[in-house]
Amino acid sequence: INQVVTTDALKKDVDFAKNKLLKKHVDIDWYHPKEVIAFRLDSFKNTINDPMLPNDFSKQLTAVMSSFGHAHLHLTRLEDKLTKEQKKKYKGSKNPLSLLKFKNAENRIYLEQNFTKDSSIITRAELLAIDGFSFADFLKENPKIRRGDGYTNVLNQNYIAPYFLSFIDNKLKIRDSIVLTLQKNDSVFNQVVK
Repeated sequence: INQVVTTDALKKDVDFAKNKLLKKHVDIDWYHPKEVIAFRLDSFKNTINDPMLPNDFSKQLTAVMSSFGHAHLHLTRLEDKLTKEQKKKYKGSKNPLSLLKFKNAENRIYLEQNFTKDSSIITRAELLAIDGFSFADFLKENPKIRRGDGYTNVLNQNYIAPYFLSFIDNKLKIRDSIVLTLQKNDSVFNQVVK
């Protein structure tokens, strides 16, 4: 994850993805002709002038692939693997995010349910940030995330929360607590989830 990949290797990956998409993906040309898809991938390949980290490359390639309009066509980020010591240390513990249920609405995320033992956590509040990672900033940095087929925007709004939570999980790694910045009515406040 933290090793830089050479430009030649990145370009080979783009060629590999292009070959697989054009030859094996069912109805890849549903929204755009194969020539347009090939051109977009080749254009992206030609912009690769510097080595990149794998997740940076994945983010840029995802933006290109999102333009094809297929909901089930996406890349996921690489995640750190736990060492044996970490697995032993955290065996049986729960990720604080897994104890909460979130819901999307109009490019906003709301804390819908709390499954922790802490009854003071306020639900039905808008999530602004987790441990300082702002949801608004995430949206600005990832404007081309899409999950809906064609040109629908409704599904895009409803799948933003899982992407954000996955991003947070990847950034924060293993932890026993998180700080949520929430807004309800006119009040903005922090709550710790353990």
